[in-house]
Amino acid sequence: MSNVEVVNPSDDSGYSWARAFRDIGIQAINTGQFPFFCMFIIAILFLFRLPPETLSTISLEVVNNFRTYVLSGYSLFGITLICVSLYVKVLKKRHKEQLVKQNALIEKLKEDLKISTTSTGGVL
Repeated sequence: MSNVEVVNPSDDSGYSWARAFRDIGIQAINTGQFPFFCMFIIAILFLFRLPPETLSTISLEVVNNFRTYVLSGYSLFGITLICVSLYVKVLKKRHKEQLVKQNALIEKLKEDLKISTTSTGGVL
């Protein structure tokens, strides 16, 4: 017997905003994002309580600030990305040099060990 549930199209009419809200809240709890969900709900409630004139002023300021600061944000992100990639490249080069030195030291120690074991008659 399968665990497949048959969904009637008539049952979809019972799917309300409250059920959707509940499902989103449960998913937020399951993924550990419940504090952010609560902050979002508080912000939405705060915005619903504002007078329409204040809400329109705030929304226009948000749009204007977004247009103003989006260029500086993207440019700062690009500069940060370039700096981090150069730093990682330098770290990889330094790490590769250290590996080469370690491999040379290991080879030298192996050769010294071969010389000392062959001179004493040891088994290789």
